[in-house]
Amino acid sequence: MAKRVLIVENDIQYRQMLSDLLTGLGYEALAAHDAFEAVRALRREIVSAVLLDVKMPKAYGTDMLRHLRHQGSRVPVVVISGYLTPDVTQELIGLGVRRIVTKPFTVRRVAAALGEWADDQGGADHGQADAS
Repeated sequence: MAKRVLIVENDIQYRQMLSDLLTGLGYEALAAHDAFEAVRALRREIVSAVLLDVKMPKAYGTDMLRHLRHQGSRVPVVVISGYLTPDVTQELIGLGVRRIVTKPFTVRRVAAALGEWADDQGGADHGQADAS
C-alpha cells in the first residue's frame, strides 16, 4: 500500500504539481487548500506525512502545526515555502520540522526530503488518533 501524504497548499497550481509529483514517486496524495481543511482531513484520514506551505490565507502553516502539536500529533511535516524568515524557520524547527524545501522547488529536492523523512520514520503512519 502506498504511503499517504497530505499536501497543504493554497495555490492550486502548486497543489496539483505536488500531487502529480507524489503520485509519480509512488505516494498516495491527499490535498487541502488551507490549514482548516487540513486539520479536518487529519481527523478522518491516516497519513504518513504532511507537505505544508507556510503562508496561506485564514491561518498560516505555523498556526496549523502548532495546533497539531498541541493536540499531540507527531505526524512528520516537510515544509515547502517561499516565505521563510529566520524567525519562522526557528519556530518550525522548534515544532519538530526537520525538512524544509524552498519555493521554487525541484522534483529532486522534494523527493530527497520525503526520502529522508521515510528513512527516519521507518514507515510509521499518523492520523486520526494523533490529530483528534
